[in-house]
Amino acid sequence: MKKICLLMLFPIITLVSFVPTGAQDDFEATISRTEWPVGATTEAVIAIPQLKFAVQRLTSAENAVLIVRYPGGDAGNQWAIEVRNRLVSLGIESKHIEIQPGSGIEDTLLIIVYEQRISS
Repeated sequence: MKKICLLMLFPIITLVSFVPTGAQDDFEATISRTEWPVGATTEAVIAIPQLKFAVQRLTSAENAVLIVRYPGGDAGNQWAIEVRNRLVSLGIESKHIEIQPGSGIEDTLLIIVYEQRISS
């Protein structure tokens, strides 16, 4: 039921800049500091197209994980924690969100959604 509610909150956005990572269900997008809303509210954050699409992919896949890679330093780390906290407040379990350093792009978050492959 929770998954259905989340899907209703995050409709598919067609105008999203993303890069496939090789597997059909994997997804990558960037969010620059200039795209981040000033005085960010949960509603404003989730309105960011790249994040909306990432959450839709996360909630529609089995065993999916959303990784937030942040630019270096304390400010980047706090930014990633803010993203995670906003997503958790919307009902996404924190065990499905990982925060990692090293976005590789100054003042930019790298959002990755991938489905964990379970070997048999």
